[in-house]
Amino acid sequence: MITRPCVILCGGKSSRMGENKALLSFGGRTLLGFLIKKYQMIFEKVYLCCKQEHVKFYERLGVSLLIEKSPIFSPMIGLQMALQNLSQNPFIVSVDCPFLQEEHFLQIQKKFLECNSDIVYAKTLEKSHFLIGIYTNKVLPILREKIQKEDYKMSSLIQVCCADYVLFDSEESFSNLNTKEDYVLALERIKNGI
Repeated sequence: MITRPCVILCGGKSSRMGENKALLSFGGRTLLGFLIKKYQMIFEKVYLCCKQEHVKFYERLGVSLLIEKSPIFSPMIGLQMALQNLSQNPFIVSVDCPFLQEEHFLQIQKKFLECNSDIVYAKTLEKSHFLIGIYTNKVLPILREKIQKEDYKMSSLIQVCCADYVLFDSEESFSNLNTKEDYVLALERIKNGI
């Protein structure tokens, strides 16, 4: 079991999905409930970083909450909350990646422990997955500056921080549920045990 805490970011707008991704039906429960159950078998402690709006529902899930007070919808706000409130450098993961496995987290942690980077994230040949990785609070001053300047692109943060990545062969495990089409495909995968 990984002692480093895991923070699930679920404070986004889900604008492309058209409804709150975290509350989508998935694997016999909500997507968020599915992830919590999965991650509680991998991590000693799981946190949710969310907006106030859904707190009453999230409180029933039995995990600690980090509540974003900002009206801004950006993963940077959730990342800032996690780094300000947790003493241990957390794993950050977005709520829309249901196919990650323990081996992915272990490989990222191994790389993090071997290097001196302040960020270690997942990457495939197709895409950089900045919201799957370990972040240290050393990035907080730069993060605050980016937020203040309304520069919310994660790639912009990564470019100016001491960052490294783990290259994974397959994009399949890192699939995001951004649209209804993504969601339908993910439901098929779950049904077929993939």
